[in-house]
Amino acid sequence: MSELEKLSIGKIIKFKLWFENYVDDFIKNYPEKKENLELKRIHTHNVCKESLKIMQYYRKNNECRLSAYIIALFHDIGRFEQYAFFNTFNDRISKDHAELSIKVILENNLLKNINDYTKNIIIKAIENHNKAQLPKCSDYKLNFLSKVIRDADKIDIYRIVTQNYVSKKPNSIVNLELEDRAFISDNVYKSILNKKPVKYEDLKTIMDLKVLHLSWVFDINFIYTFERITRESYLEKIFSTMAQNKQTQIIFQLVEDYVDKRLKLGKNEL
Repeated sequence: MSELEKLSIGKIIKFKLWFENYVDDFIKNYPEKKENLELKRIHTHNVCKESLKIMQYYRKNNECRLSAYIIALFHDIGRFEQYAFFNTFNDRISKDHAELSIKVILENNLLKNINDYTKNIIIKAIENHNKAQLPKCSDYKLNFLSKVIRDADKIDIYRIVTQNYVSKKPNSIVNLELEDRAFISDNVYKSILNKKPVKYEDLKTIMDLKVLHLSWVFDINFIYTFERITRESYLEKIFSTMAQNKQTQIIFQLVEDYVDKRLKLGKNEL
């Protein structure tokens, strides 16, 4: 059976220093874009923390925890190139940021001193982190670590978008440059009524984006994540910024009922 490498804390520190220097170089070269580059730096730090919290919650061993940390540290490393070169975080009008992240990792040979099995797990988990649905895989460790990064990523994105939605000066980059209209597109509404995550390609308005973020509950893997977003009232905060009508009330009730149901089921069997 293939095993994850026993990574040293020293190696993790080197990865973190490389990451900080990499981001600093982008900020130095693109000072006018500092705000959103820093936003992604902070996001990365928070996703690392959330990944470790999920690991602690499920009492995973040190090898698994450190692999999860590396995945989180590099999951969005392509975002800096994406924003510097394309001035957007919208993959549809630029490039898939997971693919860009993998490109940066390979070009810089970051995983050269890690065994092939662990290297493959890290690369595949990063590749999987932004997919509409988690691809089926027979490897338990890959499946678990892919779920960890997907949930940890969502937790901090909820923090970012809720702050942005209530802001008097919202960041248009965070809102993916979408139209600010109180209108929900048909495909977006159909997706959430069917309890499916909304697809980015169906987004036309900021209201659609808010529904997309509410629909993420149907793609959450761990009870820890449900507890975390409930404790922070992220879903309620998003709903409070939406037009209050029958359509949005149906959406929120559907989401709220689903979260309550999942919380009552207790810890997932992993």
